[in-house]
Amino acid sequence: MTITVRPAADAASAIAAVRDTVRGIDAGIPVFEVRPMSSWVSDSTWRQRLGMVLLAVFSGVALVLASIGVYGVMAYSVAQQTQEIGIHPALGATRALVVSMVLRRALLLTVTGVTSGAGAALPLAGLLGSLLFEVPPSDPAVFSTVASSLIFVGVLAGMVPALRAANTDPLLAIRSQ
Repeated sequence: MTITVRPAADAASAIAAVRDTVRGIDAGIPVFEVRPMSSWVSDSTWRQRLGMVLLAVFSGVALVLASIGVYGVMAYSVAQQTQEIGIHPALGATRALVVSMVLRRALLLTVTGVTSGAGAALPLAGLLGSLLFEVPPSDPAVFSTVASSLIFVGVLAGMVPALRAANTDPLLAIRSQ
C-alpha cells in the first residue's frame, strides 16, 4: 500500500505523524521508503532526463564539429585563393571589402548546410516526439533558434579566415603569379 501526504508545514513532522497514525491503526504494518515526492518523481523520470542530457551533449558536439568543418573549408578556400584575394587590395579594395567577400562565402556555405539540414530534419522530427514534453517535434521557434545559432557559428568560424585574407600582402600575391 502506498500513502501520499501533502504536509501543511514541515515534512519531517509529517513523516513522524504518518508513522504514528499507521502504528495506531496496526502496529504490525511496516512503514518504509518514506521520502519526498520530488524524489519519487526524479526516480520515475531518470530515463527521460538521461536521454535529454545525452541529446544535449551530442548536439553540442555536433555544433562544435560543424563549426570546425566550416572553419576548415573556409581556411582551405582562402589558402587556395590567396592570389585572387591578394589582387583585390592591389586594385583598391579595402580590408572591409575583402572580409565581407570571404564572409559572404562562409555565409553561403552555412546557409546551404542549414537549409539542407532543416529539410532532412523536418520529416525525421517525429522520431523525437516521445522525448519531448509540451513541445511539438516541428516547433518553428526551435527550428528558427537552431538555424540562427548555426548561422551565427558559421559566420564566426569564417571570421578567422576572412581576417587572414584581409591581411594578405598584395605584393606577395602578385609576385607569386
